[in-house]
Amino acid sequence: MVKVFSRTIQYILIAIPVLIPLVFWQEVFFPYTFPKTILFRTLIEIAFVLWLPLVIFISRYRRLYSFPAISVSVFFGVLVITSLTGVDVFKSIWSDFERMLGLWTYVHLFVFFLMLVTMMRSIRDWNRLLVTSITAASLISIIGIGEAVISEGRIIATIGNAAFLSSYLLLHVFLSLMLLLNEERFNYKAGFFALSTGMIGVALFLTEARAGLIGLFGGLVVLSVLFLIFSETDGQTLSIPHKVGKRIGGILLGLFTVMSVFFILFPKSISPYVPNQLRRFTDVSLAERTAEGRFLTWRVAWEGWQERGITGWGIENFNILFNAHYDERLFRQEPWFDRAHNIIFDIGSSTGILGIFSYMILLGSMFFTLYRKWRNNMYTFWTSAVLAALLGGYVLQNMFTFDTITTLIPLWMIFAFVAVSLHDEKYVIEDKQKNKLILGGVVLLSVVLIPGWYYVNAAPMHANRAAHIGWETLRLGGGDEEAIQLFNKGLSYKTHGDVDIRRFFAEYVFEFLKQGGVRPDESLFRLMTQANEYMDENIRADPQNVKWYIYQGELYNLMAVRFDSSYALLAEEFYLKARALSSARPQIYLGLAEAYKRQGRIEETWQELDTVLEKVPAFLAAHEAAGITAIETENREREEQEVEWIITNGHEAGSLRDAYFLAERYGDAARIQEYIIHDDDLLRKDRATLYAQLAALYNLAGEKDKARQAAYAVLEFDPMRKDEVEAFLNTL
Repeated sequence: MVKVFSRTIQYILIAIPVLIPLVFWQEVFFPYTFPKTILFRTLIEIAFVLWLPLVIFISRYRRLYSFPAISVSVFFGVLVITSLTGVDVFKSIWSDFERMLGLWTYVHLFVFFLMLVTMMRSIRDWNRLLVTSITAASLISIIGIGEAVISEGRIIATIGNAAFLSSYLLLHVFLSLMLLLNEERFNYKAGFFALSTGMIGVALFLTEARAGLIGLFGGLVVLSVLFLIFSETDGQTLSIPHKVGKRIGGILLGLFTVMSVFFILFPKSISPYVPNQLRRFTDVSLAERTAEGRFLTWRVAWEGWQERGITGWGIENFNILFNAHYDERLFRQEPWFDRAHNIIFDIGSSTGILGIFSYMILLGSMFFTLYRKWRNNMYTFWTSAVLAALLGGYVLQNMFTFDTITTLIPLWMIFAFVAVSLHDEKYVIEDKQKNKLILGGVVLLSVVLIPGWYYVNAAPMHANRAAHIGWETLRLGGGDEEAIQLFNKGLSYKTHGDVDIRRFFAEYVFEFLKQGGVRPDESLFRLMTQANEYMDENIRADPQNVKWYIYQGELYNLMAVRFDSSYALLAEEFYLKARALSSARPQIYLGLAEAYKRQGRIEETWQELDTVLEKVPAFLAAHEAAGITAIETENREREEQEVEWIITNGHEAGSLRDAYFLAERYGDAARIQEYIIHDDDLLRKDRATLYAQLAALYNLAGEKDKARQAAYAVLEFDPMRKDEVEAFLNTL
């Protein structure tokens, strides 16, 4: 009985690093993270039912004491404390459908760690685990390389995001390298690991993720230095004597150092000679949009961390910190951040000094144990050195990105590998009479945990799936009421993802209108009213999240434009509440300006617009709003200023053209259309369409000759539209 249970647990543990990165399901929201986490938690819970009775009744499975095991336990304890003392305990525990990395998932990671330490105690066990994990990474690399062969762009494979894929591959390229370098001679095993290392490395380059490549190069530098300083001169690796290897390593390290210095000092001069996968490195500057956004986000995280220095804001609560300390200079970035994209600020802001200190102890325990096991001949030099390089590269990479479930699983697996005391003995069952107690414990745990499994795993899966079908129904025009019923079905499961389900309904409405979708007024009013009801519920469930107030305000502004201007009063109410939560967000001031304009309060409209432009003079959306408002209110002086600013700075001016058209100033609309047409990046067919629009505008403006010239230009760029052009010319 015990042997069967222990073997089953081992098979599950080995299956986890194989199945989780490979699984995804496009029929739910967040298809690359949500199903992976649900499957991981389910597998851990199945194994837990078998594992806990073994730990309770058999002492051999309770040998957990080691410096790394204690440090991991302390870090997990800090996660528990800081989650329960955070600003949103519910969010800290459950997270959301997008990330799925709340405390409840960390509980499963910690149990995963404990199971690995207690159940995978032999060298053979770990070899099987590592080889299967590397095999899965190799398969994912093949999928990614296949993507690169058939299409351009960065690869995502089964992970769904190039940066997250690079993080996953970074860990496995070092694991594969570790097993490769532990072979004294180049044999068939070394050939397999060499092939795996090469494929994973190629796929890592094809992600074009700067963070992952920085981590790779940094880790290799660490490994080279360790090899040159600490490895023995005697011996060989892959049939290469260490003396020769050290000479080669020293030369390569020197060349890499020189190239790195030259690369840092003269990035633009070498850009033409750099492979495409490394080209993004040469584009980095402190003023570049992504780099600027990272620095500003780190500053926001630091300000928030100082506010709650000891225990932080709680994991998964960075969005609340971000909103409260938002820097208006972030207007060029995406509006919502739930991570600092830096391991120090992510851990520090969410768990405070306690979290940072405990995490440093955790990493320190890993490095110390690797060194000690090498000195005591428990690990080979290559095992300790490569794992140290892996951890160094991982930390360096995570200075610019963050973890997902696909990186945390191999990371905590590595923690367990360092923590465990390996031996070649097989387990001996000391007391077979405990089988009945163990079986009884398994049955009891199953009865107790199955309802909980349904609530935290099955129900969220059903809810997500139902809502996704509802979203597809809306997208494909399958019926508004049917779609709403499906969203409500998803909400009927009452899961921690209800906020996300309601959010997706509102975002469908925004995206539909943004893309110029057309619906009968009755249908659109029904959807917008339902979206408002959902946002009301989101505000009650998640009152500290400014996003729902902004969504509510935006919905009411849209309803004021489309249906009744009195909705602008409600828009004003929610934007004022949003400003109380995130006073520096320029989008809130624009929303207020729109609400005031719809109420006819023009002076207050200009006050809000001027406030935004004073805070962020380069904010295009504010200049567009000011230009449109000036056109609508016939403020010619301000109109001229805003049009000049937009054109002088080379921005797309379609919104101004549309405003002129609605104001029946067709000549001015044509003037803006002329500016738009001269964009060098336009395709020929796009330019033909724009000339057709220009011809129509000149016709409306009464300038027949210019209308004819524009019509002939249509033929120049798209001769297939000859009949259309001739029909238009006949109307002149």
